[in-house]
Amino acid sequence: LNGNISARADNEILMTAHGTCLRLLQEKDILRLDLNGHLLEKGDVSTEKLMHTDVYKNLPSVNAVIHTHTSYTNGFFLGADTFRSEILESKICLGEVKSIDQNTPSVTDTAPVIALLKNNNIVALRRHGALAVGKTLMDCFVLIQGLEEAIKTDFISRAYKAHGFAESLPGVKNVSSVPAAGKKFKLFSREQIDAIVRMVNSDEKLAELGA
Repeated sequence: LNGNISARADNEILMTAHGTCLRLLQEKDILRLDLNGHLLEKGDVSTEKLMHTDVYKNLPSVNAVIHTHTSYTNGFFLGADTFRSEILESKICLGEVKSIDQNTPSVTDTAPVIALLKNNNIVALRRHGALAVGKTLMDCFVLIQGLEEAIKTDFISRAYKAHGFAESLPGVKNVSSVPAAGKKFKLFSREQIDAIVRMVNSDEKLAELGA
């Protein structure tokens, strides 16, 4: 599932249309609105126009907004209110990411979202996705992608701990093996590294992304 993006252009907003695919955007998929959300051309704008327009009204330094339905982020916030990364770079970039409870497919009460955005440029919309704001669309993308990758890393860390791969974390001392493809290898042995390379090379999704 996709999301929606927008950018401020003087006294107008450029925003994705309803039902567009963010990966395959075309010029016709970008519509012009005024700051009150009124369409300035023919089209069917995203159902999240209220959230986007209220961000621009209340946060004058913001010039771009990205909202996504990223999988790991959605999954994490189904069971948590706040995310704090243990990875130093992510901690600096993201800070403490808080969430707002959502009960509708589109945000109808923007006040709690705006309140959180005054303290952090990214928030989670529980059962819905993530929302990032910034001066540019790249600022927003870095936050959205950074949160998704940080939560993936957190998930991997929890999986290692749950399966006894790192009993003494932090400060690993006695980790001797990590299973791969049903077989145990000595940690960071040539055999294990070769197995990881084979696993990555056979992953269709990674191949599609050109990894």
